Amino acid sequence: MIDWSRILRGLKRRLAWLMSGCPKTPLLLEMIWPESLLTSPPEVSVCDGYTLRQYHEADKNAYFKLLASAGMDPCSFNYWDKHILPDGFYLIECDQTREIVAACFASHHPVERHERAGNFGWLAASPQHSGKGLGGAVSSAVTSRLIRAGYQHIYLETHDFRLPAIKIYLSMGWAPSLYCDEMHDRWKSICDELEWPFTPEQW
Repeated sequence: MIDWSRILRGLKRRLAWLMSGCPKTPLLLEMIWPESLLTSPPEVSVCDGYTLRQYHEADKNAYFKLLASAGMDPCSFNYWDKHILPDGFYLIECDQTREIVAACFASHHPVERHERAGNFGWLAASPQHSGKGLGGAVSSAVTSRLIRAGYQHIYLETHDFRLPAIKIYLSMGWAPSLYCDEMHDRWKSICDELEWPFTPEQW
């Protein structure tokens, strides 16, 4: 079932940014996989009726359809193809319909703030298949792949309005990064909305 109240909250938040005349695109949120969990990859469990597998070229159109259903822009393969790890692009397929219902990938993507880092990116899950833990399953598969690749620093980027995805990350053990002053208040707002403990002293 589509959570219209969540979508409306996200739209209101983005409209507020536009109305305030924000001079630049808001900085992305960042989360870090804690060093203490590098020896404890998350367990990957997919519910009955669904199959976890790797992406194939023939999946491209179905993958873009999934992104659209999740309210996401198309992924730029011209860029990400150079970074995705071998066997690092995970899909979950519905056994009955052969529809792709969740996806996420692991990439080698160091940036200035995250040198020699692995990146978790582009989590998408179909709203029509919500409540089955599919987003968590594919997220666990990607996080485990990055750990197996030997990365000592693993990060992800996301937006404030992607609350269901953020809740998955927090539940898995990902920690918010307070990499600039504004992040404190933004994460406080997110935690309040998710009814999640706000513990910056632990991050």
